[in-house]
Amino acid sequence: MSSANRAANAPPIPPQGTPVPTVRSGWRQVLRGWYQDVSPDERADGPQARHFRARQIQALLSLMPLITIGNAVNSITLSWFFWQDLPHMPMTLWCTTVVLALTVLGLWWRHLIEDVPKPFATRGAIRVLSLQVVAFAAVWAIVPIAVFPGASQAGTLLIASVMVGMICVGAFMLSPIFPLATGYVGVMGLACIIALMRSSNADNIALYVLLITYTTVMVGVAYTNARVFMARLRAEAEADRQRQLIDLLLRDFEENASDWLWEISPTGHLRHVSPRLAASFGLPSKALQSQPFVELMSTMLPPDDDEALSVWSRLNTCIRMGQPFRDLELVVEVGHELRCWSLSAKPLHDERGRAAGWRGVGSDITPARKARDELARLANVDALTGLANRHRFGSELQRLTQDPTRVDGPCTLFFLDLDNFKQINDTLGHAVGDQLLRRVGARLKAAIGDGDLLARLGGDEFAVLSWRLLGPEPAAALASRMLHLLGEPCQLEDVLVEIKASVGIAQSPQDGRDPSALLQCADLALYAAKAAGRGTYRFFEASMAESARARVRLQQELQHALASQQFTLFFQPQLHLDDGSVQSFEALVRWQHTERGVVSPGEFIPVAEETG
Repeated sequence: MSSANRAANAPPIPPQGTPVPTVRSGWRQVLRGWYQDVSPDERADGPQARHFRARQIQALLSLMPLITIGNAVNSITLSWFFWQDLPHMPMTLWCTTVVLALTVLGLWWRHLIEDVPKPFATRGAIRVLSLQVVAFAAVWAIVPIAVFPGASQAGTLLIASVMVGMICVGAFMLSPIFPLATGYVGVMGLACIIALMRSSNADNIALYVLLITYTTVMVGVAYTNARVFMARLRAEAEADRQRQLIDLLLRDFEENASDWLWEISPTGHLRHVSPRLAASFGLPSKALQSQPFVELMSTMLPPDDDEALSVWSRLNTCIRMGQPFRDLELVVEVGHELRCWSLSAKPLHDERGRAAGWRGVGSDITPARKARDELARLANVDALTGLANRHRFGSELQRLTQDPTRVDGPCTLFFLDLDNFKQINDTLGHAVGDQLLRRVGARLKAAIGDGDLLARLGGDEFAVLSWRLLGPEPAAALASRMLHLLGEPCQLEDVLVEIKASVGIAQSPQDGRDPSALLQCADLALYAAKAAGRGTYRFFEASMAESARARVRLQQELQHALASQQFTLFFQPQLHLDDGSVQSFEALVRWQHTERGVVSPGEFIPVAEETG
């Protein structure tokens, strides 16, 4: 019995001042705990105690044929050996009683069990069994008490052997019910002691010590077997309770949950097809069980769906190799409608460790899959134009970091910017500007070929990434085609809008081997196209990078020049040609650089205007 049950059975604490028999109560609790370990008790086992008693009696009944045969052999052997030395009538009566008593007891014990769906027996049944077993042992005790003192040396040896065997076998066979085993071994041991005391030949004290020790040991063996037997009964009852609880939960799961359970046999066929499972497959139960599960899933795959075929191949491999799987998403076609199922399962094994099928759970995750796909689409698509966004463009550009020996390593990047978009957006409004961006996206999409990626990076900036246009001539042809399509006026609401754009072109690997370098080169080429008069395209050249670095240096030196007052004003007079009189003065700024001398305004004024 567990410590919790023992604590629950403890007597109430007496009022303060009342003497507490601690030692007696402690021993009583210990003895009660020992007894509950080997015997059913309502306080420890509840309603299961009656069922445990029935199981104990059934265990004895299963051994009754062996017990009957053993007793018959022993009693007949003793009767035959002492037939000439004892009166025939008492010997016959004793032998008949011993043999028939077990048959009568077996029939009687069966009626002590209530034959209901779950057999049970009362406490009174155990008391009846105990009295009957003690009476049976008393009948057997007649032989050593009455015959042993006057028997010959061979007779005493035979009686001693039979009694020792009866005590040993009885302790083992009656151990499922500990009180029966204790009563039986006690009566038989007491009879042997009385027989020794009545015999004049057995006056050695060692015989009494050995007999008492042997009897005590057999009581301990019976206690150990009884405790193991009760532990097994309680474990089976707990397992049965857990199984009923699991069945209840699974039944409730199948009736109320959106998921469905599936189980396949070692042959691969579905078994225990629930109504929810049949409804999910859209097929009757017989059709589901007519072919293996893996083949059934293959017939439900949508045609020309490589992803679904790949997932099905993984499912087939896992089941064939006995590997558990979890959250395997498979697209199937149910009633001309595409559904997405999530499958999880693990293999089953029998008590010998052999494969016994599979058990798993499936769920329809079609709404979640659609929502996830939509989120993935929104994360990679520009909401205004429907083109790829900056994130999608950057992910595709990362292919530059792959192995340069790959075929798709080289690429061409087109950086495009509308020249007059800010003016249109400010004068005609953002609604017209949004329409213009959508129209620009549609025209650019018509200009590029299959396999090229068109993206809107933000504002009026667009980019085209091509892994097939690898030379200057094809790239120039595509840039010209895009500028030509964009050059046609757009009718937006009641306004005819003219579009101009500039394009910067950079190619990998000659212009850059990583995304950031290639983007910088394309941006410099775009700047050069704008500087060339807009509405044109330029390829990146190494001199553009040097010009850009020079502008950066000049911008940094401008900030230092302002702080150190290196700028000087010169006033140039404007004369009247007729009389030579001074009409006005023109203020001219000059930069007196500490190292470069006088810097021309044509060199630093544009940089100052750009940077503010």
